[in-house]
Amino acid sequence: MLLTGFDAPIEQVMYLDRPLRDHTLLQAIARTNRTYVQEKESVNAYGETIKESFSKQYGFIVDYFGITHHLEEALQVFDHRDVDRPMEDFGAIYKRMEDYRQEVFRMFAGVDRSDLDAIMRVLEPEDKRAEFEVAYKRFASTLDALMPNHVNKQDLNDLRWMAYVRAAAKARFEPDTVIDIADCGEKARNIISEHLKAKGVTQWIRPISLSDKDFQKKMDTFKTDEAVASTMEHAIRHTISVKMDENPVHYTSLLEKLQKLLDETRMSWEERRAKLQEFIDKEIAHGEEDEARALGFSSRREYAFFLKIREILSGAEDGVVAEDAATYMSMDEIELYKDMTGKLMRTIEENRLDGFETYAARAHQVEKAIQKAVMDTKYSRFGYGKLKRLVVAMLELAKRHFPTGRN
Repeated sequence: MLLTGFDAPIEQVMYLDRPLRDHTLLQAIARTNRTYVQEKESVNAYGETIKESFSKQYGFIVDYFGITHHLEEALQVFDHRDVDRPMEDFGAIYKRMEDYRQEVFRMFAGVDRSDLDAIMRVLEPEDKRAEFEVAYKRFASTLDALMPNHVNKQDLNDLRWMAYVRAAAKARFEPDTVIDIADCGEKARNIISEHLKAKGVTQWIRPISLSDKDFQKKMDTFKTDEAVASTMEHAIRHTISVKMDENPVHYTSLLEKLQKLLDETRMSWEERRAKLQEFIDKEIAHGEEDEARALGFSSRREYAFFLKIREILSGAEDGVVAEDAATYMSMDEIELYKDMTGKLMRTIEENRLDGFETYAARAHQVEKAIQKAVMDTKYSRFGYGKLKRLVVAMLELAKRHFPTGRN
């Protein structure tokens, strides 16, 4: 802290025009190495005013006097571990940038860099995407430090290509996330932003959700069936994972259906794209509501409780898929499960305590009320083991569907 001047103004560039030696020289140089993060407001490609973080990762020394030759002498009084590489000239930084560039390109050896689908196949494993992310950030950060006078056109084109690949990988494999294009420096961010705008794919850096009104428009920015199908698949998986706790039986069933669809269409990206679109339109958009309505429920919440009750009490946890429940149950069974659904939901509504979804003591009180309702003589035929498991499952659903906040 003493070296970097923790109570002094931020320094980006320092001009040395008088003699400095020993600790005063080291302190002057260290001042420019003091990093920080600054927030700025800007207008994005959608006309939205957003706050972005910009990090200072380096500083510049302009030595008019030639006194940095005394740097090694100044460092002698310090432990080398405390002052590791306090300053580099641009030549050394450019050499490091070349090494980082080659780290990226080695990942795609033998792959046509204009074939985005082939590139995405390289990056499909999560560990490969992590490896690419590290190498890309190193390259972008060093290039940002060298700009504008110490980089050439090819360096900038390589940055644009890597940024495009990074955005495409995010959109295809992690559509629910957002990437920060300012995390490698403000100068690099401006180049990347302009390039993605020119490509018409700025939306790739933002989350892509099935619920977006412009979801189809976003899909149209992908040029091949493989790209569209892959992005759809991962967007569907994210939607299912988000909703899984709301209705675990239904969404586990959907996950199994999705896998079956993928297995059946592994030989044709065109067929997979069409089937996934049908899956989105039928199963994701309306499936849960349609199935609830077919069983006479007015809400998805009732349907979620019903399915869990049915799964546990019928012993069908490893058997019948949810939407075929009515087919495999007699009318008496359906009515019994529906009766229990209504009774348990009323019990939870009447006995839930503020904050029960967070506080164990309050949750225990709600659990006792659920257990009392379940341990009714008319349900005794299911056996104590199943009923006890049902109590636990109902409490978990209650926390999800009957939140009260925290008091």
